[in-house]
Amino acid sequence: MAADLYGTLLWALDAPGYTAVKQNVTAASVTSSLLEHPGYLVQWSRPASDVAALEEEMQEVLGANLFKPGFNFTLTGENQLGQPVTVSATRAFDEDVGPRIWLDNEGLSVSIDPQVTVGFLTGRTVNSTLEEQGYECPKVDSGNYGLVWNCTYNNRYAISFLDSSVVGRPTVHWDDESDQQLEFTYLSPRRQDNPWQSLGKGGSTAVMKQVFTVTKGRTRHTFIQTTFKVAAVSDPGIPFSTAEIESLIRRTWSADPAEQQHPLIAKLAGSIVGAQRQNKSFMFGVNTGTNGTLVSQTLYELASPERSPGRISYSMYRMTLVHIALIRSEIDVLPEPVQPAEACNIYFFNEAHGGRLDGTNPRNCLGINTGVGSEGKGRFFGQVDASAVFLADNLGDGTSNLSDVALNQQGYEWFLSHETQIDSLLLSRGLMLGLDPSLVTLETSTMKPAISYLQVVLVLAAVLAFAVSWACLFFFGEGHYSSSLLANLLATTAANQAGDSRSPGYVHRVPEIKLKDTGVAVVMATPFGIFRHDVSGSPSPVQLYPASNDHSKHEGQYHSAHEIIPTPNPEQKAPLLWARPLDV
Repeated sequence: MAADLYGTLLWALDAPGYTAVKQNVTAASVTSSLLEHPGYLVQWSRPASDVAALEEEMQEVLGANLFKPGFNFTLTGENQLGQPVTVSATRAFDEDVGPRIWLDNEGLSVSIDPQVTVGFLTGRTVNSTLEEQGYECPKVDSGNYGLVWNCTYNNRYAISFLDSSVVGRPTVHWDDESDQQLEFTYLSPRRQDNPWQSLGKGGSTAVMKQVFTVTKGRTRHTFIQTTFKVAAVSDPGIPFSTAEIESLIRRTWSADPAEQQHPLIAKLAGSIVGAQRQNKSFMFGVNTGTNGTLVSQTLYELASPERSPGRISYSMYRMTLVHIALIRSEIDVLPEPVQPAEACNIYFFNEAHGGRLDGTNPRNCLGINTGVGSEGKGRFFGQVDASAVFLADNLGDGTSNLSDVALNQQGYEWFLSHETQIDSLLLSRGLMLGLDPSLVTLETSTMKPAISYLQVVLVLAAVLAFAVSWACLFFFGEGHYSSSLLANLLATTAANQAGDSRSPGYVHRVPEIKLKDTGVAVVMATPFGIFRHDVSGSPSPVQLYPASNDHSKHEGQYHSAHEIIPTPNPEQKAPLLWARPLDV
C-alpha cells in the first residue's frame, strides 16, 4: 500500500505527459506514410507584414499535403543534389538562339521564353493588314552571350503581352533539328490546379518557384526556377508618377544599396513615364547566361490596353525577374529510356506533375496528322515533370499605383533573406515526389512517455531509501525469524556457558539442520548442538553442561545441547522458552 501511495504521489507531484523523440531519417524509409496522391503544389497567402508568422509557418507550409495524418515530420532542407553536367553550345550564339543551358551534343537545351518580345492583336480590325496582326520587339546582342531589347509600341498589342501567356515560361529545345522548325516545348502551369495559370498573367505581385525535370532517353536533368513579378496599376487620367516608378525599380534592382544608385534606374523610369505621356506602351528586357548552368531574364513593362482605339482601360507597370538553374544531372543512369504515354503522329512529349505521368502533349494526338515539321511522322521527344511548385501571393497589392503598397518592403526583405532556405525545402519536396526520396533527409518525431528531473530524483530517493534500510537491517536489525521455531532453535543451541540463549540477529545464512534418531527421541542438530522437544518433561531452569565427547549416540553433536520443552499445561501452548539437558 505504501508503495502504491508513493507511486501515486510521484505522478501527482509532477506529470510531464509525453515528449517528442526526434531523429533524422531518409524519406525513402518512410514512403509507406506518404499520401496516395501527395500534392505537388503549395501556396502561401500569409500577409507579408506578419514576419513572425512567416518565420513560424515556412517549414509547415512547404511540407504540407505530403504525408498521412498522424505522421510527425519536418523537412530539414538537407538534400544530396549531385552535380550539374553541361556541354558546349551546338549552335552559334545569335538573337534566335539566345542564352541557354546546353545539355547534350544533339542540341538539348533549356532557355527562358524566347517569344516574350512577340505580341499579337486579339482580333483583326477592318483597317489592319496581315503584317499588322503581330509585333516583335527586336533583340540586340549585348555581348557576353546576352540579349537586350528596348521598345515603345502601339497600345493595341498591350493586352497580348499582358495576358497571352504566363511570364517566364521554361522552354525546352529537344535538339537542333526540331528547334530550327520552332518545335520547342513550353513548361506551362496545369490549368485545373495551378493558380500560376492566372497569377502568372496580367498584374498582381507574386512569386513562383518550381522544381522541374527534363528527361531524354536515359538521362534526366533537374532544375529550379524562380519567377518574381511586381505589378502596379493606374486608372485612366491618373498617370504613374516618376517617383513611384523609380521607387519600384530601385527596390527591385538589387538588395545592395550601392547598386540601387545605378544611373540606369532613373533613365529607365524616365522612359516608362515618357511612353505613358505619348499614350504608348513600353518594354525593356535583358536575357543573360551565367557559367552555363544559369539563365536569367529581367523585363520592365508599361502596358496600356485599349478598350477602343485611342482610349485606354488602364495602365500597368510590371517587372518580371526569372532565374532557371541546373542543379542535378543523371547521365545515362535511368534503368530504361523514358517511354511515350501513348502513340502520336506528330512531335510530342510526356507531361508529368509531382512525379505522376499525366499523358502526352498534345493529348489524344494519334489521329493528328498535320504534316507540319514532322512530315506526318510521330516523334517522341521525352518527358517534362513539374515535380514541386511553390506560390506566394502575399508580397504586395498589384492593383495599387503606390510603390509601398504594390510591393511590401518588409515582406520582400524577409523573402530575400530566406530564399535559400525556401529553395532547399522546395528541392526536398521535388526530389521526394519526382526523383529519389533517398536523396532527402527528414526529421521525424515520435511521442513517448516523459519523465521529469523531479521524477528522476524521487525515483532515486526511493532506491536510496531501500539501500539504507537494507543496510540497517543487515547490520543492526533483529532477526526476521524472531518468534519462530528457527529463531528458538538457533538461540538455544548457541547458548553460552551461563545458559543464556543468544539472539541470532540477522540470519545471513541459514545453517544446515539435520534430524537424528537417538532411539529415545528424534532430535534436531545444528552445527552448534542438538535439542529434543520433550512433551512429557517438566519445566526446569536452563542448565548448561559441558560438551560431551561421546558422539556415538549423537552423530553431529559438537557442543552440549539443551532440549526445549513446553509448559506443563497441555491445553495452553507456551513459547518454547525452557530447556534442560539432553537425557542420554
